[in-house]
Amino acid sequence: MGRFEDKVVVVTGAGSIADGWGNGRATSVVYADEGAKLVLVDRNPDALAHTAELVEKHGAKCITVTADVSDADGVAHFVDAAIEAFGRIDVLQANVGIGSIGSLLNYEQSKWDLMFRVNVTSLFLAAKAVVPHMKRTGGGAIVNVSSIASMRSVGQPFAAYSSSKAAANQLIRAIAVEFAPDNVRCNSVVVGYVDTPTVAVAYRNLDTEARESLQHDRAALVPLRRQGTAWDIARASAYLASDDAQFVTGTEIVVDGGMTNAAPHS
Repeated sequence: MGRFEDKVVVVTGAGSIADGWGNGRATSVVYADEGAKLVLVDRNPDALAHTAELVEKHGAKCITVTADVSDADGVAHFVDAAIEAFGRIDVLQANVGIGSIGSLLNYEQSKWDLMFRVNVTSLFLAAKAVVPHMKRTGGGAIVNVSSIASMRSVGQPFAAYSSSKAAANQLIRAIAVEFAPDNVRCNSVVVGYVDTPTVAVAYRNLDTEARESLQHDRAALVPLRRQGTAWDIARASAYLASDDAQFVTGTEIVVDGGMTNAAPHS
């Protein structure tokens, strides 16, 4: 019996921006390995279908829902589908997020608004929609995937991204306290430098030598001397969602190889 046997897990951002193992895809497979029934949500139907294929190979039942989770109608769509298919929601794994680099002085308000809509409003809408179902069945867990940029500078002009992720962290803390009496636990996985398809896409215009140099430099900033993988994030998420963490709520687990504790390299 896995930790999520007879549990229904909703994973938003379950696809991947490109080939490979993004956080959402890897986390979906980890939940599948531990017996969960899965509701996979993403805007990209092709990426979603690939994740579903992988999940089913691991023996899990799943449904897929193509939806924009920063929109109330999109959230209602996947919640209704989950209840129709499985009758309950036990875990919300909130993976959706975007980021961009830009100086405060040059940052357009439209980009700022989009950052907060995707990184914060989507979490607000999803939590608002799933918590009543969790209360009805005796509790549940929400796991928010955040970033160390929410806690400290990472050497880039990240005002909008950092602010949105910090807001999401605090939203999770507030929800955790409000619904603790209902046994709804809420926590964040705070991610450091992770080698995922999102990073590959961000630097796709660099030549091979420049990409390799960048990857080396990123790893050198981590005390463990490597970047994380999507599996590192997936395992931390599954812990927080499981009964192994039944006394853990309203907090963050930092998964960054020690980076936030290290002084910047000169």
